[in-house]
Amino acid sequence: VFEIKAKLETAEKKKPTDFTLSNATVEENKPVGTVVGSFSATSGGGRAKIKWEFESIGANNVSPAIVQDGTVYVGSLVKLCALDGATGIKIWDFETGHVLHSSAIGSDGTVYIGSNKVYALDGKTGKKKWEFVTGSDVYTSPAIGSDGTVYVGSHDKKVYALDGKTGSKKWEFVTGKLVVSSPAIGSDGTVYVGSSDKKVYALDGK
Repeated sequence: VFEIKAKLETAEKKKPTDFTLSNATVEENKPVGTVVGSFSATSGGGRAKIKWEFESIGANNVSPAIVQDGTVYVGSLVKLCALDGATGIKIWDFETGHVLHSSAIGSDGTVYIGSNKVYALDGKTGKKKWEFVTGSDVYTSPAIGSDGTVYVGSHDKKVYALDGKTGSKKWEFVTGKLVVSSPAIGSDGTVYVGSSDKKVYALDGK
């Protein structure tokens, strides 16, 4: 029987998760007080290395979206910013004048964002292609169909299907309450969306 006494403290002052004894074996019947080896504790995992950081004008409440060339699109309060994914340098920004809530990227690189309107932006330049006025804020991330149709839900209780090229409305569907969940699209084009009216709807995407 032997006793190990150690101070279990890491550099980060956190509880350790990995323990290591310097000796693989300990001889039996040694006198009390014999040093049998050193005991170390580490917190494991370490800290992430920061490649870069970008300071925005306010809280970043929009999940970043990334395209194949590495460009990162992130929203902050009333602006959407396009950043170089390797350096964090701002490429462009677009101001909506209202709080941003969501974003999605089409197969052609068009960036769709929700605010008090739905906007379609050129992913390379940030130039506005079109905008569509809903009856209230769009908190949901747009969903994009295989034919380019953009589906969004709004606080005006409606789900909209918009032409991805022009922004013209194809159809709308009225639910019982606010739509705060993002639509999902099935392989057959069915659009599934939940509403605050405690219902989930399956809609014909066409």
